[in-house]
Amino acid sequence: MGMTLCLRRKAIPLLVLSASLVVLSQPSRADSDGYFCSARGYLAYELRSFHSPGLSGEHVLRVLRLGKDGITEGGEVLLEDFQVHELMCGSDLVEIAGWEKGYIKYIVRIENGRLRIAEHMSDPTRTHDSSKEGPEPRNLGEWSRPGVTTLESDDPHHKYQLIITHKERPANGALEHHRKTELVQVDAQGNVSQRLLLFEGTFTEYGD
Repeated sequence: MGMTLCLRRKAIPLLVLSASLVVLSQPSRADSDGYFCSARGYLAYELRSFHSPGLSGEHVLRVLRLGKDGITEGGEVLLEDFQVHELMCGSDLVEIAGWEKGYIKYIVRIENGRLRIAEHMSDPTRTHDSSKEGPEPRNLGEWSRPGVTTLESDDPHHKYQLIITHKERPANGALEHHRKTELVQVDAQGNVSQRLLLFEGTFTEYGD
């Protein structure tokens, strides 16, 4: 694993492995992870072991807290392995759902600083119909889109931002994509007082 850089804070582990891959085209959604949502005071995201090795299970949901102590770990829960199509954050719960052999859904409660699976539904008879789906969740990994997202918190002295950057350059007849996602804490003067690398990857795209 790489090393996480946290300025003036206790270091916490790197949350998404760096990646260096060669691909024939953009990665398919069925082979992705890193979908996220956020609500006041936290960021939640999911990882799958086939794509992000070294996890404590095949599929995990993790939470980062954003508050008076800065960016801190908020825990994780183990899930069945499935491709995420729905991810929503509320004030004290996360709903995550998708498809594997049928429809799978979890409701994860955030209680007393911990995560707890409050509901788990698995319906192998339900078939996938993409026309009935809403917008796909936002992604902080290979499917990320560049930009800056300000996240809500109860910290009166800092702002928290998710910063996603993409760079492209020609490379031996192909196109090399470099993507990076960081979660930062910014003070009132605009200085970054804490920085957490969530994803960094280089992907080479070849034409037909």
